Amino acid sequence: MTRKKVNLAYISNDSVRKRALMHKKRGLTKKLDEIKVLCDIDACAVIYSPFNSTPEIWLPNSEVHKVIEKFEILTDEEQTEASVNHEEFLTQTITKDEKKVKRLTEDNIDKFMKELMYACLNGNL
Repeated sequence: MTRKKVNLAYISNDSVRKRALMHKKRGLTKKLDEIKVLCDIDACAVIYSPFNSTPEIWLPNSEVHKVIEKFEILTDEEQTEASVNHEEFLTQTITKDEKKVKRLTEDNIDKFMKELMYACLNGNL
């Protein structure tokens, strides 16, 4: 069974936003644990929250330091190779949506032309 698409919009109600953060944080740490075990990789998470003055770190400190040390050994190019910042993410999303709009517009034109052709053949024009 598929889940419905999540609406990505700012939650203005503080209590609802805090509850959503707790729920999503639990899901994130569960997924990180699953991928860590299934793929035998090192992973950690640092979560900064407006509701908490100190960041929450997923994994014991020693393991986090080990992951960070591995990351720092990489060259700058390797570190930024697969990372996506907010601007790049939005650009990718806009490009994808523009392609979708173009495809749907072409589909609508094709459907309109077919309807027009059938109307002409039936003598309705």
